[in-house]
Amino acid sequence: MATINLFSDGSYFCGKGPTFGWLAVAERDKVLASGSGRCRNDGTNNVAGEIVGALSALGWAVQAGFDRVIVHSDLSTLKQHFKKVGRRPGSHSEEAVRFVESHPEVKVEFCFTRDSNPLLREAHHLSRSLAA
Repeated sequence: MATINLFSDGSYFCGKGPTFGWLAVAERDKVLASGSGRCRNDGTNNVAGEIVGALSALGWAVQAGFDRVIVHSDLSTLKQHFKKVGRRPGSHSEEAVRFVESHPEVKVEFCFTRDSNPLLREAHHLSRSLAA
């Protein structure tokens, strides 16, 4: 089973909307890939960035062939957004549920990680770099 650690963070900038940044990290903190971007605001502000950042990183992991993924985030409720219960149509949470359902071969785990973690801080910097 090939495992990858993903560190994802989201931000929100008034007038610019939600942004995200992520890192894919192998053993010994070797960064294999990273990404950042903007997303539409589904009414959840920075949570939108958190969810879409995790989705973007998960998409990379699936394309790269990983079948076990550990998503590290400072959003303690991120895991709940990837569960089917009570998802609002058109929300990023609904997209998250569809992603998980369409990739049953991938085991996704969520790990609450303090924002003092250097890898999560780097994901945070990627997200905030889009504010300029």
